[in-house]
Amino acid sequence: MSEVQSDKQNINATALVDKLEFIVGNSKKTGNEYLVGALYVKSPISDTPLRLSFDYIDDNVRELLKMAIKKFNVQAQEEFKEGISD
Repeated sequence: MSEVQSDKQNINATALVDKLEFIVGNSKKTGNEYLVGALYVKSPISDTPLRLSFDYIDDNVRELLKMAIKKFNVQAQEEFKEGISD
């Protein structure tokens, strides 16, 4: 078998991330819960970050994200409290 050359490149752009935010709510029309995400990327030409939105996040991923947010926010709060009491 011959190897296929690819022109694609994987670029780590973590340094560009300004913030990641999620909006959780209930639809007035259907009553269903929703979670909409947005990734804010640092702009090369202004102080206003570029917004990349995630319009639909499936139910399983939505619940995992909510669990992760809760878990890591609690950890960050505990670490902050430890820093104050030291």
